[in-house]
Amino acid sequence: MIAKLIRLTTAALVVTEEQKIRFATAIDRVAGDIDLLVSIAAIVTEDVPAVFAKFKEQLATGMLTEVTVTGHQLKGMLSTFETRGPIVLLQEVISSARKGNQQEADDTFHRCAAGISSLIEEIKQLGAAHS
Repeated sequence: MIAKLIRLTTAALVVTEEQKIRFATAIDRVAGDIDLLVSIAAIVTEDVPAVFAKFKEQLATGMLTEVTVTGHQLKGMLSTFETRGPIVLLQEVISSARKGNQQEADDTFHRCAAGISSLIEEIKQLGAAHS
C-alpha cells in the first residue's frame, strides 16, 4: 500500500495538471491510478507509431481486409486514452474498409488522421512521465 502511494505521488509530480484534465476519463477508467495510466502510455508509445504507419500503408495500397485488422489494433491501443473524436472516425474507417468502400475509408481517414497523430503525441508525452 505504501509503495503504491509513493508511485502515485511520484507520478503526480511529473504528470501535468493539463494532462490530468485532458486524460480525466482515462484516469477514471483505471480507477484513478495515474501511475498505471502513465505505464500504459509508455507501453503504447513503443508500439503505436509502427501500427499507425502500417495502417496508413495498408489503406493507401487498398489492403482493406488488413486495414480492418490493423485499424482494430490501433483503436484498441488508443481507446484507453480517448473514445471520442478521432477514435469514432477511426471506427468509421474500419467499417468502411470492412464494407470494401475504399473511397469512404480514405475520406474518413483524412478527417481523422491529424487527430490520431495529435493523440499519439499526447500519449507519448504522458508516457514520458514514466521515465
